[in-house]
Amino acid sequence: MDETTTILIGLSHGVDYELRYAMARYDYDGRVQVSRFRSADLESYAQQTFPESCHTQFSESVELAFKGFVNARRKLVGGELPSDELVTAELSRPKSILVVDWEGSLFDGAVTPETEGFIDDDCMPGWDSWLTLADVPTSHGKKCLICWVPEELAEKVNFGVSVDAASCMSWLKVNQNGGMSLVGWGRSVS
Repeated sequence: MDETTTILIGLSHGVDYELRYAMARYDYDGRVQVSRFRSADLESYAQQTFPESCHTQFSESVELAFKGFVNARRKLVGGELPSDELVTAELSRPKSILVVDWEGSLFDGAVTPETEGFIDDDCMPGWDSWLTLADVPTSHGKKCLICWVPEELAEKVNFGVSVDAASCMSWLKVNQNGGMSLVGWGRSVS
Protein backbone atom coordinates (compact mmCIF):
# COMPACT_ATOMS: atom_id res chain seq x y z
CA MET A 1 0.00 0.00 0.00
CA ASP A 2 1.50 3.34 -1.00
CA GLU A 3 1.51 6.54 1.05
CA THR A 4 -1.43 8.05 -0.86
CA THR A 5 -3.60 4.99 -0.27
CA THR A 6 -2.77 5.09 3.43
CA ILE A 7 -3.66 8.79 3.72
CA LEU A 8 -6.98 8.34 1.91
CA ILE A 9 -8.26 5.29 3.83
CA GLY A 10 -10.33 7.42 6.21
CA LEU A 11 -11.68 9.58 3.41
CA SER A 12 -14.36 7.24 2.11
CA HIS A 13 -16.74 7.79 5.07
CA GLY A 14 -16.79 11.57 4.63
CA VAL A 15 -17.14 11.24 0.87
CA ASP A 16 -20.08 8.83 1.03
CA TYR A 17 -21.88 10.98 3.59
CA GLU A 18 -21.62 14.16 1.51
CA LEU A 19 -22.28 12.25 -1.71
CA ARG A 20 -25.79 11.58 -0.39
CA TYR A 21 -26.50 15.30 -0.28
CA ALA A 22 -24.93 16.05 -3.67
CA MET A 23 -26.92 13.22 -5.26
CA ALA A 24 -30.14 14.34 -3.57
CA ARG A 25 -29.88 17.71 -5.35
CA TYR A 26 -29.19 16.18 -8.77
CA ASP A 27 -32.03 15.60 -11.22
CA TYR A 28 -31.77 12.10 -12.67
CA ASP A 29 -33.95 12.88 -15.68
CA GLY A 30 -31.16 12.01 -18.10
CA ARG A 31 -30.53 15.62 -19.07
CA VAL A 32 -27.30 17.19 -17.92
CA GLN A 33 -27.83 20.80 -17.04
CA VAL A 34 -24.59 22.39 -15.93
CA SER A 35 -26.47 25.16 -14.14
CA ARG A 36 -27.59 22.52 -11.67
CA PHE A 37 -23.97 22.19 -10.59
CA ARG A 38 -23.69 25.93 -9.94
CA SER A 39 -26.97 26.58 -8.20
CA ALA A 40 -27.85 30.10 -7.16
CA ASP A 41 -28.77 28.99 -3.64
CA LEU A 42 -25.20 27.79 -2.94
CA GLU A 43 -23.30 30.38 -4.98
CA SER A 44 -22.54 32.76 -2.10
CA TYR A 45 -21.25 29.87 0.04
CA ALA A 46 -19.05 28.69 -2.83
CA GLN A 47 -17.66 32.20 -3.30
CA GLN A 48 -16.91 32.46 0.41
CA THR A 49 -15.04 29.16 0.24
CA PHE A 50 -12.96 30.00 -2.85
CA PRO A 51 -13.13 33.83 -3.10
CA GLU A 52 -10.35 33.86 -5.70
CA SER A 53 -11.42 30.61 -7.38
CA CYS A 54 -8.32 28.48 -8.10
CA HIS A 55 -6.09 31.31 -6.89
CA THR A 56 -7.38 30.86 -3.34
CA GLN A 57 -4.64 29.48 -1.14
CA PHE A 58 -5.69 26.95 1.45
CA SER A 59 -6.09 28.30 4.98
CA GLU A 60 -8.22 27.66 8.03
CA SER A 61 -10.72 30.19 6.70
CA VAL A 62 -11.15 28.09 3.54
CA GLU A 63 -11.81 25.02 5.67
CA LEU A 64 -14.33 26.89 7.83
CA ALA A 65 -16.07 28.32 4.77
CA PHE A 66 -16.25 24.83 3.25
CA LYS A 67 -17.96 23.55 6.41
CA GLY A 68 -20.46 26.41 6.02
CA PHE A 69 -21.01 25.41 2.40
CA VAL A 70 -21.65 21.76 3.38
CA ASN A 71 -24.05 22.77 6.15
CA ALA A 72 -25.97 25.05 3.79
CA ARG A 73 -26.37 22.24 1.24
CA ARG A 74 -27.59 19.85 3.93
CA LYS A 75 -30.27 22.36 4.94
CA LEU A 76 -31.39 22.78 1.34
CA VAL A 77 -31.92 19.07 0.75
CA GLY A 78 -35.56 18.21 1.15
CA GLY A 79 -37.13 14.80 1.12
CA GLU A 80 -35.32 11.52 1.32
CA LEU A 81 -31.63 10.99 0.78
CA PRO A 82 -30.43 8.31 -1.66
CA SER A 83 -30.25 4.80 -0.21
CA ASP A 84 -27.05 3.23 1.12
CA GLU A 85 -27.11 0.87 -1.87
CA LEU A 86 -27.31 3.70 -4.40
CA VAL A 87 -24.49 5.64 -2.70
CA THR A 88 -22.30 2.52 -2.47
CA ALA A 89 -22.91 1.76 -6.14
CA GLU A 90 -22.03 5.32 -7.09
CA LEU A 91 -18.81 5.27 -5.07
CA SER A 92 -17.84 1.99 -6.71
CA ARG A 93 -18.50 3.32 -10.21
CA PRO A 94 -15.28 4.22 -12.02
CA LYS A 95 -15.04 7.94 -12.82
CA SER A 96 -17.44 9.00 -10.08
CA ILE A 97 -15.11 10.78 -7.63
CA LEU A 98 -12.63 13.40 -8.84
CA VAL A 99 -9.78 15.05 -6.93
CA VAL A 100 -8.88 18.59 -7.96
CA ASP A 101 -5.61 20.17 -6.82
CA TRP A 102 -6.95 23.68 -7.35
CA GLU A 103 -3.69 25.41 -6.45
CA GLY A 104 -1.94 23.44 -9.21
CA SER A 105 -4.31 24.64 -11.95
CA LEU A 106 -3.04 26.58 -14.96
CA PHE A 107 -6.48 28.27 -15.17
CA ASP A 108 -6.24 28.20 -18.97
CA GLY A 109 -9.82 27.16 -19.70
CA ALA A 110 -8.75 24.18 -21.81
CA VAL A 111 -10.93 21.73 -19.88
CA THR A 112 -14.11 23.85 -19.96
CA PRO A 113 -15.35 22.97 -23.46
CA GLU A 114 -14.37 19.33 -23.04
CA THR A 115 -16.55 19.04 -19.91
CA GLU A 116 -19.43 21.18 -21.22
CA GLY A 117 -18.66 23.71 -18.51
CA PHE A 118 -18.84 21.29 -15.59
CA ILE A 119 -15.24 22.32 -14.94
CA ASP A 120 -14.80 26.06 -15.45
CA ASP A 121 -11.95 28.12 -16.90
CA ASP A 122 -10.12 28.00 -13.55
CA CYS A 123 -10.36 24.19 -13.47
CA MET A 124 -12.97 24.33 -10.70
CA PRO A 125 -15.89 21.87 -10.88
CA GLY A 126 -19.43 23.09 -10.24
CA TRP A 127 -19.95 23.65 -6.53
CA ASP A 128 -23.00 21.45 -6.27
CA SER A 129 -20.63 18.52 -6.88
CA TRP A 130 -18.17 19.40 -4.08
CA LEU A 131 -17.89 16.78 -1.35
CA THR A 132 -14.95 17.53 0.93
CA LEU A 133 -11.41 18.88 1.21
CA ALA A 134 -8.63 16.35 1.74
CA ASP A 135 -4.90 16.08 2.32
CA VAL A 136 -3.23 14.44 -0.67
CA PRO A 137 0.53 14.07 -0.21
CA THR A 138 1.37 14.26 -3.93
CA SER A 139 -0.54 17.50 -4.58
CA HIS A 140 0.85 21.00 -5.13
CA GLY A 141 -1.50 22.59 -2.59
CA LYS A 142 -2.06 21.77 1.06
CA LYS A 143 -5.54 20.39 0.37
CA CYS A 144 -7.47 19.13 -2.62
CA LEU A 145 -11.14 19.41 -3.50
CA ILE A 146 -13.00 16.11 -3.77
CA CYS A 147 -16.08 16.20 -5.99
CA TRP A 148 -18.67 13.93 -7.53
CA VAL A 149 -19.03 13.47 -11.28
CA PRO A 150 -22.43 12.16 -12.40
CA GLU A 151 -22.31 9.27 -14.84
CA GLU A 152 -23.66 11.41 -17.69
CA LEU A 153 -20.55 13.61 -17.50
CA ALA A 154 -17.97 10.97 -16.62
CA GLU A 155 -16.55 10.43 -20.12
CA LYS A 156 -16.35 14.17 -20.83
CA VAL A 157 -14.58 14.84 -17.52
CA ASN A 158 -12.33 11.83 -18.11
CA PHE A 159 -11.21 13.37 -21.40
CA GLY A 160 -10.76 16.70 -19.61
CA VAL A 161 -8.47 15.04 -17.06
CA SER A 162 -6.29 13.78 -19.91
CA VAL A 163 -6.02 17.14 -21.74
CA ASP A 164 -5.34 19.28 -18.65
CA ALA A 165 -1.76 20.49 -19.12
CA ALA A 166 -1.36 21.08 -15.37
CA SER A 167 -2.33 17.50 -14.50
CA CYS A 168 -4.14 18.88 -11.47
CA MET A 169 -6.93 16.29 -11.47
CA SER A 170 -7.08 12.61 -10.57
CA TRP A 171 -9.84 10.08 -10.23
CA LEU A 172 -10.28 8.27 -6.93
CA LYS A 173 -10.95 4.57 -6.78
CA VAL A 174 -12.34 2.53 -3.92
CA ASN A 175 -9.92 -0.18 -2.80
CA GLN A 176 -10.71 -3.64 -1.44
CA ASN A 177 -10.05 -2.38 2.10
CA GLY A 178 -12.73 0.31 1.69
CA GLY A 179 -10.17 3.08 1.42
CA MET A 180 -9.68 5.31 -1.58
CA SER A 181 -6.59 5.92 -3.67
CA LEU A 182 -5.58 8.16 -6.53
CA VAL A 183 -5.54 6.78 -10.05
CA GLY A 184 -2.81 9.31 -10.90
CA TRP A 185 -2.60 13.03 -11.68
CA GLY A 186 -3.64 13.65 -15.28
CA ARG A 187 -4.43 9.99 -15.97
CA SER A 188 -7.72 9.17 -17.63
CA VAL A 189 -9.50 5.91 -16.85
CA SER A 190 -10.57 3.48 -19.56
